[in-house]
Amino acid sequence: MFEGFETAQVDVGEASAFVRFGGEGPPVVLLLHGHPRTSATWHWVAPLLVQAGHTVVCPDLRGCGRSRGPRFTADHVGYSERAVAGDVAAVMRHLGHDRFALVGHDRGGAVALRLTLDHPETVSQVAFVDCVPTAIAAHCCRPCARDRYTVDSTGTTALHGATNATGACSHHPATAHPRQAASAALPACTVRSRSRPGPRHARRTAVPP
Repeated sequence: MFEGFETAQVDVGEASAFVRFGGEGPPVVLLLHGHPRTSATWHWVAPLLVQAGHTVVCPDLRGCGRSRGPRFTADHVGYSERAVAGDVAAVMRHLGHDRFALVGHDRGGAVALRLTLDHPETVSQVAFVDCVPTAIAAHCCRPCARDRYTVDSTGTTALHGATNATGACSHHPATAHPRQAASAALPACTVRSRSRPGPRHARRTAVPP
């Protein structure tokens, strides 16, 4: 697996991140795996992206695979999405990548969202696989969710970003949540689900009541 890729163990402070990387882009693509997986998730995808001319970076997230993190604490702060996103940002700086496209699968999608919000200057595009970005969706009403998420015949769910310039819900602007307002800073992104397209798929990708 990962023929032609290099590996490194990057010290990121309180943690140590294992990373695979290869290719001769730009463009640069960062792939974040889900739980309870490792960077090996991308063993079919990453070489194809390299063949297409991309530089590809696949880290093991903190506490997974060959990456290491701090001891667990009662508040779990050492393994929060923000802490893990900080590791990933440090890895990309270590490799010399100031700006990149980003793909997150499952929990990697939550980390990708946190990375995009905390370090927006680094992310050119972001895609979520088998994951609806809940920090954006949690405070949308159903009509707003229908405005923001569409499902096409291939099963790809497009996230259209904020419903107005401030990121507020267009149906309840006075009650907009700060986290939703922050979503206005997100670049263009796509949510991809492996489930079959159709009404059932649409229900799975819509915001819960």
